[in-house]
Amino acid sequence: MKDSTNRKMIQLHTMCFFLLCMTMQAIHIKTAAQALSGDTDTLLWKVSGFHNITKNEDVTSYSDFTSHQNKITWSQSGGDQINEFPVTSKEGVWPDVSQSGSVLFHVTWNGLNGTIQFAKEGGHTAITLEIYKEGANITPYLFSVSEVVKN
Repeated sequence: MKDSTNRKMIQLHTMCFFLLCMTMQAIHIKTAAQALSGDTDTLLWKVSGFHNITKNEDVTSYSDFTSHQNKITWSQSGGDQINEFPVTSKEGVWPDVSQSGSVLFHVTWNGLNGTIQFAKEGGHTAITLEIYKEGANITPYLFSVSEVVKN
């Protein structure tokens, strides 16, 4: 009886060890797949809402930003409204967006200059959009990013 119980315990421990190894391998594969570069990859940044800095107001609004090397697009209303921001220059190096870091794009929009910053700090990923007209920021928005994927 004792021998049978020991055998069952060894089988149970072996199975637990096997499941632990499989889980660790899956975590490693997922982490490796998420090594996306904010510098070279075309990335889709899924937004779940934004904060209007001027009004100090949080808004739930789903949209997507796509960062390319030469432009950034902002798609709203399921793609019915798309704004395109040509990139004039870029500041920063961010080789892995799963880690803390940032990259700042200088952009134009309808003849106006501004910036779009993609950043991650303290586990929170955000996009800051600033377009200036006559010295005032007409887009004082801080977007909360729920997911970043290679596009």
